[in-house]
Amino acid sequence: MKKLNFALTICLALALGSLLRGSDTFQGNYTAMTFPGYQCAAISSFSDTNDLATTARAIYVGTGGDLSIELQNDTPGTATVFKNIPSGTMLDLRVRRVRTATTAADLVEIW
Repeated sequence: MKKLNFALTICLALALGSLLRGSDTFQGNYTAMTFPGYQCAAISSFSDTNDLATTARAIYVGTGGDLSIELQNDTPGTATVFKNIPSGTMLDLRVRRVRTATTAADLVEIW
């Protein structure tokens, strides 16, 4: 819980700096994926058909489990499943959609 609270505190601090929100804020931008994210949001619902409001550059997993996702360049409907992700893991992935087969919880997207 401490890790999630810390992540959400960081998210709030980052959100105050900028309110920019688009479909893919990295497209056409030279910012390297190794640079820190500048905004984040809790992922409150999963969907097999709807994309996240913003393509994530990383996903924080607060409570471990399986993560079923679609990456930015995946064919729609093609899921990638990461099994048994431990709590507190940060995955540096360009995630477009978090699917309903996900059992991990307390997810935060960072962009």
